This record gives sequence, C-alpha cells and structure tokens, in this order.
Amino acid sequence: MVPLYNLQPPNADGKPVLGTDDLLALLTFNLAYDTGVFPLEAHRVQLDGIYLGLAYTGARPAEIVDNEKSRPKDGSWEEIFGPNLIVNDDSDDKAQDDASRLLEEMLCQETTGRGRPKALCYEDVLLMVVRHPDTGADVLAMSIKFIHHKGADNKPKP
Repeated sequence: MVPLYNLQPPNADGKPVLGTDDLLALLTFNLAYDTGVFPLEAHRVQLDGIYLGLAYTGARPAEIVDNEKSRPKDGSWEEIFGPNLIVNDDSDDKAQDDASRLLEEMLCQETTGRGRPKALCYEDVLLMVVRHPDTGADVLAMSIKFIHHKGADNKPKP
C-alpha cells in the first residue's frame, strides 16, 4: 500500500514499536521473573490485563486507568497555594446553550455524578458468548465502552 498510494512507511522516524513477541516477553517477565512487590498480588495480574487491553484496543493509557492527580493529604497544597485558591473557575467554560449544558451533565453522570474515577470500570466491560454463524461453535466476545478518550472533557463549541 505504501508504494501504491505514495504513503509514508510506518515507523519512518525510527521509534521502536512493540510487537507481539515483545508483549509476550513483557507479560512473562511480569508474572514469572519480576521481584517487585505490589500492595496486593492481584495488582500484578491486573497490570497484565491493562497491558493486554492497551495492546488489543490501541487505547491510550488514560482511557483505562485514572490519570487525575489527587490533592496531597498532608496539607502541603494549602501551604503552597493558600486555603482560598480557586482551582477550577468555570466562568468562561459554562455551556453556551441548553443542549451543550445537557450534554455536559450527561457526561458528568458517568464519573463525578456516581462517584466513579475517570477509569475503565467493570460495568464498562461486557463479556458475552455468541454463536459462530457458520460452525455453530461458542465464541467469546467482549465489548468495552471507552468514555474517557482524549478530548472527551472538551466543552462543545457553540
């Protein structure tokens, strides 16, 4: 396709790209040889699941795990910035019309309205068994709802 349509070949700038054999080596090392300590050993398996989810879907890491920084609990935030700091002044970001406001409220219900972090949760993953139309064999299928993609928090333009 590259010479036929005069396209730029993939990986033209020399960045290393992870292949399937590299992913298998990473997963094997993480499960069998890594001596690092996790708070719970279930986190080791969850990390492998995150690696597989990223590899199979091509999603960004922030779509799967929570990427928001939390305020430090030791009081250093107030010590540095003062107690009256306005972190998010929405005076310019208010929705311009009713449709934009309704859309913003609906998107917020997925996370802040229900007390969820901005991460992939169990209820966003649907695992099902479907019958293959030709062979009749049972096949596992998975549906993942990504709602925290890049630009999802951008306010719609009027």
